Amino acid sequence: MSKIKTENNRDNRRDIELPPNAQSEAPVEAEEQTSAEKLLMASQPYWTQIILGVLVSILAWVIISYLTQASREAAAEPSRQLADAIQQFRITNNVDSLKQMKTDYPNEVATNWAMVVAGDYELNRGLRQFASDREEARRLIERAKETFQGIVDSPSTAKTTMQQRRSLYSLAYANESLGNFDAAKTLYQRVLDDAPDSIFVDSATRGLARASNPEFKKLYDDFASYKPASEDAPGVAVPEAPVIDFPEIDLPETDPVDNGMKSDDMKSTDEVAKPATDSAQNEADESENKSTEQESDEVNADEVMTDIDEAAQEAQEAAETVKEAVTE
Repeated sequence: MSKIKTENNRDNRRDIELPPNAQSEAPVEAEEQTSAEKLLMASQPYWTQIILGVLVSILAWVIISYLTQASREAAAEPSRQLADAIQQFRITNNVDSLKQMKTDYPNEVATNWAMVVAGDYELNRGLRQFASDREEARRLIERAKETFQGIVDSPSTAKTTMQQRRSLYSLAYANESLGNFDAAKTLYQRVLDDAPDSIFVDSATRGLARASNPEFKKLYDDFASYKPASEDAPGVAVPEAPVIDFPEIDLPETDPVDNGMKSDDMKSTDEVAKPATDSAQNEADESENKSTEQESDEVNADEVMTDIDEAAQEAQEAAETVKEAVTE
């Protein structure tokens, strides 16, 4: 009987319908876990290389970021130096800070901007001093010429188009200001040929006409060779003030006293000074008496006016009394 029941139970379990994929899920999950474990076990010998590769990648990223940042800062440093140099130039009117950039940052666009500012300042200052101090003016214009020549000769990668055109025109103008008309004509013509559409075309055309004009050359030569006849102002010369040397006088430090009496010299001095003192005292007394008399006269006049006013008031009161009596 027990065997028959056992067989029946087995038949009943077979007849139970299982859900779809119920039999396949457990084996698949087991297979996946097994595959992951197999992959982990298979990669275990390479863990050291994998960790080193990750660390190398992180280090490479840090190095690249640092180099990029350093490169940006290095590229921005000339611009910061240019701003500081211009600020110092505005305060001191000295171009040494601008020209120092030529040594610190050669072949940089910012450096050539500093040179443009320095050259313009030296050229304009030299032109202003041409009439008062010709030697100093020529020295400043020569320095400006060298500055602009350095910009023109610098590599094309270290300057902009505006820097090239402006420096070329300024170099031509500096040569013209120094009387180098042949070099000025060549440079003015180069400005016209290199950039016929630039803003310097009109100025370069006028400069070329001046440098090619013989009358302008003659006028420049006359001006350059002119020397003032005299630096003294016209008119009668004013004589210098005379120098008078007064003799020194030795005066006693204390009053000399002999037996309670003054010396004869001091007595004579007192006698000479006494009349002047008495006269001054008399004048002061007379002035005081006059002022006193004037004040007394003013007081008397005030008293008289007061009396007159009182008399007039009494007369008016009497007239009113008489009028009232007549009325009654």
